[in-house]
Amino acid sequence: MEWMAAAFDTIEATKHLTYLILTKRPGNVARRLADLKRTLPRNVWLGATIGHEDSIPILKPLLRVDATLRFLSCEPLLTDLSDLPLAGIGWVIGGGESGPKARRCDPDWMRRLRNKCVDAKVPFF
Repeated sequence: MEWMAAAFDTIEATKHLTYLILTKRPGNVARRLADLKRTLPRNVWLGATIGHEDSIPILKPLLRVDATLRFLSCEPLLTDLSDLPLAGIGWVIGGGESGPKARRCDPDWMRRLRNKCVDAKVPFF
């Protein structure tokens, strides 16, 4: 945890920068911050990876963290996320995989995700 304390020291010393922290385990964030006796600095935007409908439940712990902005990385997008709730989310990143063993990303899944973001006025990248 020493490295994490040092990272937060750097983040707090550079308030003129915005840091994007992306995790697959947002449930650990509050616990780690409590262990360090810190809060999330205001210049941190916190994100979670949700590329499959089975990972939608990790939204709950992400939304419990007091963050200036919360975002989702829906990459690789592996299923239709039409049921993805966007309340409390500041922006969404969508993408597929590349390379010889890339899993399929249906363009219609991406279009539906983009349209959901547009309807909710959530920026989509």
